[in-house]
Amino acid sequence: MSSSGGARPRWSRAGDRLFYLEGNDLMEVEVKLGKTPWLGTPRVRIQGGPARLQLGVGYDVAPDGSGFVAIREVEDPKATIPALTLVERWFEEFRPGAGK
Repeated sequence: MSSSGGARPRWSRAGDRLFYLEGNDLMEVEVKLGKTPWLGTPRVRIQGGPARLQLGVGYDVAPDGSGFVAIREVEDPKATIPALTLVERWFEEFRPGAGK
């Protein structure tokens, strides 16, 4: 796969691709497992540096492999970070008779 090493590997749900970090870039390589495993040529999926992504902190792959979730560095260091509100069991709000 990588002759220069890699970190934080993630398999695609189908098990046919492996994603990993090389520096601050997210790489992808096609994998075919079997009696003789086959590895494709690695390619850069996301250049983390220009996108200001902090992939080393963590990332995940969408179930279909078409997208990614990553932390992005705040553009303005003076900007306030919006609050995150976590609502547990929110389906209960829509149950008939709720809120009476």
